[in-house]
Amino acid sequence: MLVESLQSMLIEINSYIRDFKTALQYFPPNSNENDYKIVINADRRPSAEHRGRHNEPTTNEVSVLLYVNKGSDLAVFGVQNANDEVTSYQNGRYISTSEAIWRILSFSIHERFPPVTHLDIHLENGQRIYFDPSNVRGVVENPRNTTLMAFFDLCQNDEFAASLLYEEIPGYYTFNKQNGSFQRRRRGTPVEGHPGIFHEHTLGRIYTIHPNNRECYHLRMLLNVVKGPTSFKTLKSVNGILYPTYQAACLALGLLEGDNHWSDTLTDARISSSASKLRELFAIILVFCNVSNPSELWNKFQDHLMEDYVRDFQRHYPDADINAHLENFSNRALLALQDVLLSIGGNTLPHYGLPSPQAIDGIVENLNREYIEHTNFDPVELQHWINQNEPRLNSEQNQIYRLLTDSVNTKAGGVYFLDAPGGT
Repeated sequence: MLVESLQSMLIEINSYIRDFKTALQYFPPNSNENDYKIVINADRRPSAEHRGRHNEPTTNEVSVLLYVNKGSDLAVFGVQNANDEVTSYQNGRYISTSEAIWRILSFSIHERFPPVTHLDIHLENGQRIYFDPSNVRGVVENPRNTTLMAFFDLCQNDEFAASLLYEEIPGYYTFNKQNGSFQRRRRGTPVEGHPGIFHEHTLGRIYTIHPNNRECYHLRMLLNVVKGPTSFKTLKSVNGILYPTYQAACLALGLLEGDNHWSDTLTDARISSSASKLRELFAIILVFCNVSNPSELWNKFQDHLMEDYVRDFQRHYPDADINAHLENFSNRALLALQDVLLSIGGNTLPHYGLPSPQAIDGIVENLNREYIEHTNFDPVELQHWINQNEPRLNSEQNQIYRLLTDSVNTKAGGVYFLDAPGGT
């Protein structure tokens, strides 16, 4: 059955086999078949030739091409160790002859178009530098130009570059790493109306900045809309007004959404939340929600954020003038708010554009409440507690206790990892 199927397939696919069979049917009966010849002309093809036939037979050669080579496939084989205890399986890929020769001759496996040029982004004097002990002074005093600094220099001296965005520069200029400057392309499509300017299909991509890096994030936003800036200072200038931060400049250009959503959130929360909870919510909004104007939001809800301090003062001093102490209440609220910001975001209030609180009772402005709690103890009472509980330690606990106390007393410091069940 298999042979018959194979014969049928060959007859159907290869026209020459079909011709042979037809010719044999025309042989006269009882004739000597050696007296007949079948002639195949190399320059002719059968009318019903199959499109999948690849070979070109000669007059004395007829073949059927069924299989050229096998493509990439997956082979699985087992690897067993000498003890025959663990068996692991490793996947191996079979490389066909065509793919093997392609790789041996180093032909391209894939192509990428268009080319992409990465563009630096950093704050003023915030670029990355590389140095070793022998050249640290020279590198710090004369840092190498980044693509951003070279862009500012280019816009000062090239009129055409001053009409482009930062991300458009690589299409018309190439960056020379040796001297840290952009140079005009020498080939490509000529730009009409600008002799000596050529354009190539090259994309510029500014590195991504996380919104938590607030100033650098807004600097990147400005570079995407402001054409031809000549310095960091010009990016902060909008309609002749120099703004103190890049965020303020973005706000003046209308690049930021309003804070109505966060204002509504705090308005709803103040109805049922205490002042301390409201400060926690305010801190979360500052850290994670990219507020456009934190100062305006603080001024709007300042009375509610310091309400607990006002109420506590009224309870102790019912006849005192509250208005004379509003600045003190506001400062205490700022201290408490900064405490929350440090615990969840690691940054102080000025990082978010809010005023820095003043020190109260010797507590510096960036001191964390957790530190205060851990240092606010009675030494005599603590020593009494140690004397009572130290003999109760088992041998392993006592070993760890001695190790840590010796490290503290000798100021040796170090990092210790304790692996023990809970409650140890």
